Amino acid sequence: AETKLETEMEAKGDLAGRYRSAELQLSNLSERNAEQSASLSESEARGRAACAKLEALEDAQEATKHALQQERDAHGRLRERCSRLEADLTELQASSALASAQAAADKTELERLRREYS
Repeated sequence: AETKLETEMEAKGDLAGRYRSAELQLSNLSERNAEQSASLSESEARGRAACAKLEALEDAQEATKHALQQERDAHGRLRERCSRLEADLTELQASSALASAQAAADKTELERLRREYS
């Protein structure tokens, strides 16, 4: 009976040791789980922040594309206006040259007539 009691006590001691070991493992696993949960929460928060930043950048990119298109349109209108002004200038230069030639011809004619009637 004493041997049986000693065996049972050893088994009980062994069980108690294994129980404490299991409790320590559970405690360690719980700590690791808490750390992993905190890390996951931080990662999710960083992911949400990155998504928000990406959306803001995409919005800014769309606004920039729109502004660029408006600038291109304005540039096209300015080029058209410049072409019209260059055509007007060419026409005015031709008219001016013609008027100068006519004035020179009139002056020559006037001088000829002065000489003829003098």
